Amino acid sequence: MTIPLEEIMQDHSTVDVRIVEDVATEKIATPPFGEGNTYVFAGTASDVPILILQQTKKRNQALIIGYGTGATIWLGAYGKVGNQAGFKLVTGSGTSPVLKLESGSEVWAMSDKATSSTLAVWDEQYR
Repeated sequence: MTIPLEEIMQDHSTVDVRIVEDVATEKIATPPFGEGNTYVFAGTASDVPILILQQTKKRNQALIIGYGTGATIWLGAYGKVGNQAGFKLVTGSGTSPVLKLESGSEVWAMSDKATSSTLAVWDEQYR
């Protein structure tokens, strides 16, 4: 049996509509929390891997800035940086390389054990 659309609409001609959330005008949230740390490596055989970023699902972004003159800083998983492997951040005379990280992964850092260096880390997170 087929019912004409006109008959269906006779009983349901008005619908109560309420706006619950206006997504079009919703302001994009900024991370309410940011924390900075500085890590110094002597550039000697006694340097050990340092945890510079903990694993988190709440990270918006992290900035890692390297300082030194011709120093190599290894970044990545603990097992890699301890063997001088992973991401190679090379500092230069008058330059400070910046790495922007947008993942929530854990990051360790290790010096090249030959040249002193410094890492500045800024971590922005949502609460």
